[in-house]
Amino acid sequence: MRRIISLGAIATMAGLAIAGGDNIRVEVGPAAPVQRAVHNHQTSAAFRAVPAAYSNSLLCSLRRSERIDKMLNEIVNQTLSQVRTLNKGDVAVTMIELCPEDGCTAALGHVNGEEMLYASGLARVPYAAALYGAKASTGKTLPSAMKADVMASLRDSDYEASNRLINHLRTIKGSEYANWYLASVGLQDFNVNQRFVTGDPVGRDADTLGRKLHMNYENSNRMTSNQAAGLFYLLSHDALVSPGASQAMKAYMHHPLEQKKIGPLAGIADGLPVGAEIITANGYSVRNYHEAALISLPNGKKYVLSVMTKYNGYPTVFIPLLSRTIAFRLMTSTGSEDPALHTYIPARTR
Repeated sequence: MRRIISLGAIATMAGLAIAGGDNIRVEVGPAAPVQRAVHNHQTSAAFRAVPAAYSNSLLCSLRRSERIDKMLNEIVNQTLSQVRTLNKGDVAVTMIELCPEDGCTAALGHVNGEEMLYASGLARVPYAAALYGAKASTGKTLPSAMKADVMASLRDSDYEASNRLINHLRTIKGSEYANWYLASVGLQDFNVNQRFVTGDPVGRDADTLGRKLHMNYENSNRMTSNQAAGLFYLLSHDALVSPGASQAMKAYMHHPLEQKKIGPLAGIADGLPVGAEIITANGYSVRNYHEAALISLPNGKKYVLSVMTKYNGYPTVFIPLLSRTIAFRLMTSTGSEDPALHTYIPARTR
């Protein structure tokens, strides 16, 4: 089975494992409003990079759950029966149940979670992480104008701001730095080295994107729903780049629930009950709608949900319907499900 993470990445990425990394402890942050974190964690110490070996070990610790696989398959099939314009091969869903207490094992399940798809706006998250990583490598924090662009990129899906960040990253670290950073924490077979283009690409964008394919271009940004979920799992542990960077990114992607439910791309939030909290990023094109989110329900259960869909013409209601059913299951679960389905196997998913 393909993997979300490379178990050998720590050994092969020269210079990334920092001595003493095993002693670093990063607490799981709540999926709640964290706007004050942007102001409280601007010191260079808070933005000092978490060793890639530690982030890698968190991904390696994920365990595949037969119980979650079974639940997701049931819910995906049920949702597709209501959305007849999509087939099962048109969707990819990944869910990670976060631990309610220290020491337990986070559980992962997926449907088509290993399929590589056009990343769309989800690529804004690794680009922001790579920019924070580039600054952390110099011991500096982001200047004010760049913080504003990160906020506009993650909070408002502002692609002009995103492209300014990408241009800056290319200037100081080269066009492959975001790919290098994600590989350092253990991801494989993805690509995040392209700017965001609306309309037909021209000039350097056209050259780097390569041949036009049916759904996108041969060198388009691409990732799996497992990988998108893995990034949000690292955010939940404040282990994407650094505690300060993780908390800033979560603050920018936090949205008031009722506000997020408004509009044509309500997505995951539209399926959540009153009192839930959501930290989310999405991406939309005429043939794709993707979303990844860190969710906290009113009963205290927390999870990561990543959904990617491909279609022709316009988004469907697949994501909000799927989200509503998952949230209902978790809100009403009694813990009395078949115990045989609670056994974990290593999450050998890429």
